[in-house]
Amino acid sequence: TDKKSRDNMIYRGSTDEKFFRGYPHPYLYNSRTPVFIDFGKGVNSNEIITPLCCLSKGFRVKRMLSVDLRGTILGSCQAVRLMEQQPSGGFVYNTEGLGSNDVMISGLNLYGTSKRAVTHFTQALAKELEERNSKVKAGRLSPGIMITDFTVKALDGKQQIDLPEKTKKFCNTVGDYPDIVAEYLVRGMLSNTRNNAHIVWLTGRKAAWRFMTAGFRKRNFFGETN
Repeated sequence: TDKKSRDNMIYRGSTDEKFFRGYPHPYLYNSRTPVFIDFGKGVNSNEIITPLCCLSKGFRVKRMLSVDLRGTILGSCQAVRLMEQQPSGGFVYNTEGLGSNDVMISGLNLYGTSKRAVTHFTQALAKELEERNSKVKAGRLSPGIMITDFTVKALDGKQQIDLPEKTKKFCNTVGDYPDIVAEYLVRGMLSNTRNNAHIVWLTGRKAAWRFMTAGFRKRNFFGETN
C-alpha cells in the first residue's frame, strides 16, 4: 500500500490479531490521521438471544466474549501499537451497544455484559493513553438502535424472530437505518480532536422528542400494514 492510502486507512478489529487488516472508507478517505473502528458484531442472533439462567452451553459464552470483547481488546491494542509508530498518531473508536448504558433486557444480557465491558475497556484505554502522553486517542461510538436483519432474524437469516408488538413500537420510535447513523458518526469522528470522546447518535433529548412526537410521525421498519 502506498503512503497516501496507508495514511488514510481505517482499521477494523477481528477476534485474532492475524486477521487485523485495513480498508479505505469513503467518508474518512480525506482524513490524514489513521482511524481504527471496532464494530463488535459477528455472532448469530440465535446465539445472543438466550436468558442468562439458560446458558447451558459454554461455547455460546466463549464465542460471544471472543467476538465482542476479546476482539475489541486485541484490535484496539494492535491499532495503538501501529499508530504510535506514525508521526500523526491516530484514533481508536469502539462501538457501544445494549448494556453500555446499564440497560438490561432478558435474553440479551450476555451481549449486554460484553458491551458494558467494552465501555469500561475503552474509557480505561483512553486514560492510559493520556497518562503516557501518547499521540493516539481512544473514544466510543454510540449508534443507538439500528434496524438491520439482526433485529428480526436468527440462524444467519434463515429463521424469523417474532418480535412482541411492544418491541416493534419501541424500535419504530427510536430506531434508524445504519446508513443514517453511520454518516452522523463518521462526521463526528472527522471533526473530533479529543481523547475519550463519546459520539452519540440517539441522545436523551433526541429520544425524548421522538417519543413526544411518535403519534405524528408514522414509522414502520417491519413492513407491516394495518
